[in-house]
This record gives sequence, C-alpha cells and structure tokens, in this order.
Amino acid sequence: MSAHAEPAAELTAELTANDRWKQGWEQVFWRSMIIAIVAHFAVFQFWPSMVAADIRPDDQTVTQMIPPPDAELPPPPDQIQTPATPVISETPISDEITVPDLRFDVVPPPVLVRPPEVVDSARGSGFTAYEVAPILTNRARIEDALRREYPSTLRDAGIGGIVQVVFSIDAQGQILSTEVGASSGHPRLDEAALRVAGMMQFSPAMNRDVAVPVRVTFPIHFTVRTPLSTRPGKAG
Repeated sequence: MSAHAEPAAELTAELTANDRWKQGWEQVFWRSMIIAIVAHFAVFQFWPSMVAADIRPDDQTVTQMIPPPDAELPPPPDQIQTPATPVISETPISDEITVPDLRFDVVPPPVLVRPPEVVDSARGSGFTAYEVAPILTNRARIEDALRREYPSTLRDAGIGGIVQVVFSIDAQGQILSTEVGASSGHPRLDEAALRVAGMMQFSPAMNRDVAVPVRVTFPIHFTVRTPLSTRPGKAG
C-alpha cells in the first residue's frame, strides 16, 4: 500500500496550480450557476413592479385638415417649330475682300462724348468746367511780395488774417481781374492781398486737353509765422 501511495503523491506534487484549477472547474461552474439563479430570483421577487404612465393628451378633440381645392393646370405651351434646314449660299465672294485695319494709331476711334462748350466765365457770371485747376508758377516771388506788402503795424501787433481773392483767368493763364471774395476783417490786409494777387502768375486751367478761362478763388494768408499759403479754392 505504501508502494502505490508514493507514485500518487509524486504525481500530485508535479501538478501546477492551473492544472489543479482545471480539475475543479465543474465545482466552480455549478457554484456560479447557483449564485446567478438565486440573484435573478431575488431581483424578480423583491424588485418593485413598474407600470407605464398614461401619456394620452387631455384634449381628445381631433382637428380635421381640409385640403386646398385642386388648382387648374394651364394648358401646355405650343410645340416649338423645328428650324428650317440651312441653305448654303451660292453667291460668289471675292478673295480680295479683307478686314480693314482697326489699329487706333491708323484709324482713331470717333469721339462719342464732346467736351462742354467753353463759356467765357472771366467776363460773365457763368461757370466753366475744368479738370486741372490753375497752378501758381511764381511762388517764390509771391512769398517775397507778401512779406514786403504785409503792413508793418499789423505784423508787429501779431494781427493776421485770410483774404479770399477771386481771380478771373483767361485761357492763356493771364489774370484779367481780381476782387475780394471774402474779407479778412482788416481793410489794409485786403488791399495788400489785392496788390500781391496782381503779381501772381498761373498756368491755364485745362478741361481735358483744352485750355479754358475760369474764375477761381485763392486764399491769401497773412500770418506772422507762415509767410504765404495759397491753395486753390472753390470755383466761382
């Protein structure tokens, strides 16, 4: 008996933990099944019953949708007529007919918009349109004249002002007449501004490529610090 017990003990000692667990898997399986059955029975036996809520609307009124009346369909359009078969013309055409030269330097395009008629606004009360205003060409000389014509009593007292002088300029840029458009408030400054204005020289005003006579207003500034500032104003 001892001879048979020794090989069995040696075999048991050689088994691993995994082998021993495989040998007892039936016990583990049935124990798990018993636990699951008891848990499900307890849940279905002691779990509170649930009843679906009544979600029907309180108002049982049924709204009937009345469909719109059937619209009368318009009649189909007339069938489009099949175009006629094109006919090849038999009129002879000379090979010498060519397209004329269309380069602008050879055949200039016609002027579709004519410039406005020139009105001698220097002698009248009309207005001549222009694109390029007259430009003062002798600014350095006018700065010296302005310093010279500035009344010394007003300059020493720090009194200055701006005189708006209206110029009538012909198509050659020559001054035809000058007048005070807006006074500075000091008659002596207005007189000095007219004397300086008579010395000014302008380039002619241009309407496109045509020189035109105009009436323009230039402000002449008399200030102690800034000797001269003449910029073209609005046309009169």
